[in-house]
Amino acid sequence: MISKETLFAVSLLPYLGFLWFLTRSPDTPRLALIGFYGTL
Repeated sequence: MISKETLFAVSLLPYLGFLWFLTRSPDTPRLALIGFYGTL
């Protein structure tokens, strides 16, 4: 079974890509960005 640390590291890269994409999009509401960054 995959350890918790490995699972976190693997799932972090796609989430960072998601945040990068949202940050570059001018249509994303600021409150949504704050919420997504807060879950990180």
